[in-house]
Formats: sequence, structure tokens, C-alpha cells
Amino acid sequence: MSEPVLLVLGLAAAVAFAIVSKRFSLPYPIVFVLAGTALAFVPGLPPVRIAPEWIFLSILPPLLFSGGWSTDLTLFRNNLRSILLLAIGLVVVSTVVVAVVAHRIVPDLTWPAAFVLGAIVSPPDAVAASATFERFAVPRRIVAVLEGEGLVNDATALVIYRFAVVAVIAGGFSLANAAGSFVVVALGGIAVGLVVEWCVERLALALDRWELSDSLIDNLIIIGTPYAAYLGGEALHVSGVLATVVAGIRLGRRSPVVYSPETRLVGENVWALWIYVINAFVFLAIGLQLRGFVQSADARALLPIALAISALLIVVRIGWVYFANWLPRALFPRLRERDPFPPWQNILLVAWTGMRGIVSLAAALALPLTAANREPFPGRDAIVFITFVVIFVTLVGQGLR
Repeated sequence: MSEPVLLVLGLAAAVAFAIVSKRFSLPYPIVFVLAGTALAFVPGLPPVRIAPEWIFLSILPPLLFSGGWSTDLTLFRNNLRSILLLAIGLVVVSTVVVAVVAHRIVPDLTWPAAFVLGAIVSPPDAVAASATFERFAVPRRIVAVLEGEGLVNDATALVIYRFAVVAVIAGGFSLANAAGSFVVVALGGIAVGLVVEWCVERLALALDRWELSDSLIDNLIIIGTPYAAYLGGEALHVSGVLATVVAGIRLGRRSPVVYSPETRLVGENVWALWIYVINAFVFLAIGLQLRGFVQSADARALLPIALAISALLIVVRIGWVYFANWLPRALFPRLRERDPFPPWQNILLVAWTGMRGIVSLAAALALPLTAANREPFPGRDAIVFITFVVIFVTLVGQGLR
């Protein structure tokens, strides 16, 4: 299927999804995953293969930047302990647990490939959680924690993912070298994000001073910012993901000073529409790519394994959320006095809100087609299929509860 045809069909599908979501009062990520599943079983549709190297560049920068832009930095700081326990602690634990289990139960999955799968399915999706919360009255602190988690956990998981993919391609892995590189990559990404934001802010202020600024010009520059941060980080071999997140947080924080209310209002609408369209296209693409695989014997054999990994992720999150709330208060009495143990309903809500979404899907689709010696990437089809099943189970199973 040619790219122009896919573009037209994608836009038509996005409109249809919006109507269905509105008609049945469903969060749109759930509609997308159901539509992608349906496409995987429609006979006669031509196969689609998107070049993996374009996936991250086209999808990740706007997703990460928009999340950073909308982050309330005050609430983020006030809930930093809870956010980091989920966004770093839980992501690392989930990655390791899934890797260990997947290596044992997924046929022919190497250790590096198992860690790739773990990194892909470990981060819950903030967009999916926010869309689900729109139907309910949720305490502001819980929303702040989950949105902050969704912002940081993507960066954590994708940095782990990057090292795991390199290990698969290179055919080897050194934990000591990876640990040292992790620090350099993370700090370098943060630095690139700060520099890009500083440059964009200076440009915006200069245009305003020269009376050349308006909402369209400002938003064109803002749209280019996540790509500048991401490509700048990747070009310097540091984390483009962290660079994009940091640029989004910083520019969003500075936006009331740098930009007019009209610019910010237009920008909010642009980001909302853009994220919606990206979700629609990615789920359309995964449905078309999975068509050949889901009808094979391999898919039928992998389905119980994928369901088991989905259940494992849900159980690990529930256990970790309770543990992360109990342990700091048990160790530090002053913390317990200042911030008592939250109601069990709040803990359960955070624990249950572990829906996976578009970032996991993009990471799976972005896997290289080949590894070392031009051999096929080990377990690529299995990883993509398991990822989609995890997204389906968590989005539909948890999101509709």
C-alpha cells in the first residue's frame, strides 16, 4: 500500500474513530486498539511495512514534548518521590521481571531481546490514562502523579530499550559499560534539552522585540522544537528522548513569559489534534502489519504467553504501588506524620492505572529488521505481537473497568 493511500485511509479512519469514541463515550485509545485488532483480521488488505528508522522520529518527539509542555512543575516537584518510585523504580523492576519470564517462556528469545521486550512493555501510557480519567472525578494529586509518571517513565524505558537493542545488534552486552554510558547519555540528553529550549526562548523574545511575532510563527517554531531537541540529542549520541522531555518541560514552564495567550491557546489545540492523529495512524499501522502474523500458528502459540505477560505486568504494578507507599512511611516516621498512608481506594486506582499505549507500540514498530551479521532481529515478530496483546489487555481490560 502506497504512502498517499495510507495517509488518506488514516485520516478517514481517524474521523471514524472520533465519531465512535464520541458516540459510545469511550476513551479514544481504547477505540484505536479495538480498530487495530479488527484490521489485523480483515482479509484482502495489502501489507504495510513502515521503515523502523522513521517511527521514533515521526512519533516520539511530539508525544514527549507535549507531555512535558503540559506538566505542572509545582505538582511534579511536590509529588517527586511518588513519581520517581513509579517512573524509575517500577519501570526497572517491570523490565527485569518481564525479561526473566520472557526468556524462559518465549521460544528462542535471547537475553538481550528479552530485555528489549521488557523495556517496551514496562512504561504505562499517560495519554491513555488521561483519556480514561476524563470520565471520572479523580483527585488532583493522583492525576499529577500518573501524568508525571507517564512523562518520566517513557524516558527511563526508552533509554533501557536503546541499550538493549544495541546489545542485540552488536551481539554482546557489558553491564559495567552500560551503567557508565547510561549516566553520560542521560546527563547529555538533559543538557541538550536545556540548550535547545534556551535557544528557542531567545528566538521567540527576539521576534517579539522586532515585532515579527504572531501565533502562527510562534507555533511553527514550537512544533520544530521537539524535533530539534530529539535530533540534537541523537546526533551527539546522548538521549534524544530526555532532551525532548526537558525542552518540553522547560518551555512549557516559561511559556507564560515567552508567548502571548493567543499563541498558547492555538498551541494547545494543535497539540491535542496532533497527538490524536498520531495515535490513529500508529494503531492503524500495527493492525495492518500484524495481519500476516496473527493468522499463523506462531501467533496462536504465543497468545497464552502474551496473556501471561500482561497479567504479570498488572500484578507487578499492584504489588509495587502498595510497596512504594508503605516502605518510605515505615522507614521514616516524619514522612508518615507529614504525609499519612493514603486511602486504599487511591492506592488501588494508581495500581490499576497501568494501561500501555502508543509509546510501547512505537518502540515495538521501531525495532530494526536485522541484527548482527545481517541476521533477522531475534524474536521481532514475537515482540511486536506480545506488545500489542499487552496494550489490548491493559487498555481494554483495565481502561473499561
